[in-house]
Amino acid sequence: MSAVNKRLNGNQKSCFTFVFLLLFASLSSIAMAPSSEAAAGGDLGINSTVYPLEDTWIAAYDSILLQVEIENFHASPSASGRVLDWYVCEGVKNTNTCISSSVEDGSITISSILPGIKQTFESTTYFNPNGYNGNMTIIYKFDQLDFDSSNDEFSFIVNSTTTYTDIMINDEINILDQTENLADYEGQSIINSNTNYSFEFNGYSHLCGSCQINASIGWQLWNIDSSEKISESLTDHSSFPQYGYYKPFSISLPDFSHNATGNFMLHYGMFNSAGSPNNDMVNDNNINQELITINDDVDLVLLQMNPSHNPSSSEYYFGENMVYAQISNDGNKSVHNLTVTMEVFNAIGESQTLDDCFVELIHPGNSFACNFDVLTSGEYLEMIVSIPVITEDGNDTIIENNQIIENTDIVIPSLSGYIVNNNQKPWYTNLDQISLTGNANLFAPGPINYSWWYAGIINLGYGENLIIDSNSLGLGEHIIRLTVRDVFGNTENIFEVVNVYYYAEQDNFPEFIASGVTTEESVIITQTMLPIIGESYGVGNGKSPLLMLSFNLIRESDNSSLFTGSNWMNIELNTSYLLLDSIPFNSLEIRSLDNFEDTTWEIFESSEPVFDALNENISLTIYNSITILIIGQINTPEVYAENFTTSLAEGGKFSLEWTPTGDINNDYIGGWNIYQISLPETGGTVFPSSNQIFNQLVWDDLTTNSFRAFLSIEESTWNDPLKLEEGLCSSYAIVPVDRQGTAYFERANVTTDEGGNGTYLCGDNEPPTTTAIQFQHTWEFTNSSDCFKIENDWSMCYSVELTWTWPEHEIDGNVTWNLYRIEQNPDGIDISLINPILADMEAIPMQSGNYTEYGWEDDGIRPQRTYYYILTPVDWVGNEKSVIQFPSQNVERVYIEDDWWSYYQHIIPAEEEPEEPPLGNEWLGNFSDSLEQDEFKIAGVVVLVTICFSFIALPLIIKKRKRLNRVINARNRQKMADSMADEFDDFFD
Repeated sequence: MSAVNKRLNGNQKSCFTFVFLLLFASLSSIAMAPSSEAAAGGDLGINSTVYPLEDTWIAAYDSILLQVEIENFHASPSASGRVLDWYVCEGVKNTNTCISSSVEDGSITISSILPGIKQTFESTTYFNPNGYNGNMTIIYKFDQLDFDSSNDEFSFIVNSTTTYTDIMINDEINILDQTENLADYEGQSIINSNTNYSFEFNGYSHLCGSCQINASIGWQLWNIDSSEKISESLTDHSSFPQYGYYKPFSISLPDFSHNATGNFMLHYGMFNSAGSPNNDMVNDNNINQELITINDDVDLVLLQMNPSHNPSSSEYYFGENMVYAQISNDGNKSVHNLTVTMEVFNAIGESQTLDDCFVELIHPGNSFACNFDVLTSGEYLEMIVSIPVITEDGNDTIIENNQIIENTDIVIPSLSGYIVNNNQKPWYTNLDQISLTGNANLFAPGPINYSWWYAGIINLGYGENLIIDSNSLGLGEHIIRLTVRDVFGNTENIFEVVNVYYYAEQDNFPEFIASGVTTEESVIITQTMLPIIGESYGVGNGKSPLLMLSFNLIRESDNSSLFTGSNWMNIELNTSYLLLDSIPFNSLEIRSLDNFEDTTWEIFESSEPVFDALNENISLTIYNSITILIIGQINTPEVYAENFTTSLAEGGKFSLEWTPTGDINNDYIGGWNIYQISLPETGGTVFPSSNQIFNQLVWDDLTTNSFRAFLSIEESTWNDPLKLEEGLCSSYAIVPVDRQGTAYFERANVTTDEGGNGTYLCGDNEPPTTTAIQFQHTWEFTNSSDCFKIENDWSMCYSVELTWTWPEHEIDGNVTWNLYRIEQNPDGIDISLINPILADMEAIPMQSGNYTEYGWEDDGIRPQRTYYYILTPVDWVGNEKSVIQFPSQNVERVYIEDDWWSYYQHIIPAEEEPEEPPLGNEWLGNFSDSLEQDEFKIAGVVVLVTICFSFIALPLIIKKRKRLNRVINARNRQKMADSMADEFDDFFD
């Protein structure tokens, strides 16, 4: 085989291999492509894309919803629920390749569509190119093929760009809606010719950060069918918003004006653009058009004319603003500087009065009200209201509605005067002010004159209002006259009767108010007092006396009562302040007493008291001086002795402590009752605690003979003065009581254990017996000149220091110590009445304690005296052993010598000269004196015996020592010879 054939065979094999690979890749692509089932009935077809359109631009960073148009080509409605899949891929690709390599996909559910109907559907998820710059392929495809599969898929190309440029007009805004005060005809706004209007171009800008666009914006006026342009006005604009997705903007367009009337088509928006890097990419959203009507018709209408005082009246009143007329602008143009006139003529056509109304501006569709003065009167008059036909804004097109003529009567209204009492009362006090206001017919011809008179001749003032002090009128009945006069001299007189009495009032707000009426000056005297403690006043029926109040009306000069039986005093009691909130208002009653000392009540008969449950007030009237007693039901008070404790005290006694809480300021709480039950250590009946069910009978029985003391409500402690006998214990109870002595056992607190149950406590009267360790002292004379200078007394310059060691605490608890000092032997002495010099010392077991006392202190120590210092232990309840025994480890006796001479020997007198010794030798004298002492004689004999023994033993000792020296020297020489022999042997070796 030649080389050429080999090469051809090789090429053939390569071609077969390449074809096989292409076929395998195609099969793989087909296998990977989503399959469609030919299982759907009917014939739905994809007509086109609605958004985005084919071959259009889209922004590379905008999220969009895909919209597609589907049509039912079948003769029957389509089945609901068919799924249309969509795929987006980068670049221009065929359907299968795009589906298999899509960058984003989704689905749209197609609802039922009637035959022959086209319907737009929108994706439920957004698609975003994510910054891709270039062509993109979009595929729509049904997941199931129907009878006609040729229209079951649709593909198109869009161009995604990062430099997207689009200026879009807001077509939802009518440009004429921006202008106010326009006429409206069947929803169409009407403008006027030769008038400048300012319009706004409202739209949206979609520009990238580097994109620029210069646009020609403005308006064009076309004829009604947009076939001929009449005029235009354009301007350049380049400052559009950037960096955003369709940012809104509003730009003023050139002023619009046209000199002709009629119907026109106004085009406005952006007409041209030049941009970098792109021009506007969407041209069909740049311009909007509106149908406009230009019309200059003027039509002013006089709507109505009627009397101001009463629109339905057939006659008019004389006076100002007595004619009302309403004008409206039914034309298409605003009218300026309009003058409307009203004129009245008599029966022969003579003008009687004329008035006008100036209207500065009235816009189309608006109305204006005019009021005219009528300054004439009479019968059978003709009244004419007219609107001019010719105005500075044009001639009225409909003149028939510019005038109203009415034949009527004009009358002068009557005065109809009257008085209004601004603080109407059946009578006034001497401290009140009387306020009157004069009134007349509102339509009476004015100005109206008002004058006030007393007794017909004394002028009180002028004007509508009169304010006068009642005391200036004096006591009694008075008549005040008001005279009113109109502009024509017509007059009326009106009278007001007032009564002035002396009024006494005791305003003790907010507790009560008392007021009385007398014919002369008087004062009200009141007193308030709580019921006497322990007195029940015989009330009964479950109620208690609450409060006493006395009232009297007296002449201040002699304190005599001014109650005559015909006058009275009104009293209003505010029980919400006088009494406690816990007292039910419906339980209150009123009783009468002769005075505060009277304890026998009577029925209140002066008047029937009025009980106002809403405001909790009691109103009553009395006709003589009286003391009233308020009674009612006292509920169980909210008073508690919290944290009640029973603790041991010195000598087997007890101390009670508690915290008063709750309504302790309650005037009806008298205080606390203390009860005690004594029982043996083995147990017995005790007061029940709040843990148990309350039983009134049990408490009544337990407290019959167990009362110990009564304390005020403010007290918080009580020390039982009685000492229990040995072997007895106590249970205590504290109970709040009211002023009548009623005890509220349900609020009792008792001696309890840790569980809160009632219990008892036994006393402790045994003092501790522990003793101090090594209780001792030292004393010294300080010889201090500073001490001496205090009072020039050396006897003050002594000090005593006591030291001891604290013992272990007792088993029953820690003890404290007191230190006493007395100057007599304490054996059998009771020190309970002596004050300690040091009290309540805290002891630390096996630690040392000390105390130093100085002579210069008050009641200090002195020399040549004996002092007894006593340490006494005190247990935690205060028991202390008061009878002292001596000697004792707790008692230290201290005697202080007069040590002053030790420092001042130089002032001691000199001793007498001694006798001359034998032979004039002092040693012989001392020796002679010593021979008379036994001690010296014995010592001499011992010395002589020692000397004799020494003379005998000394030679023997010397001889033995010499012999020992010879032996030691011989041994030393032998050791030296042995040593030298060893050295020679080492040398020769």
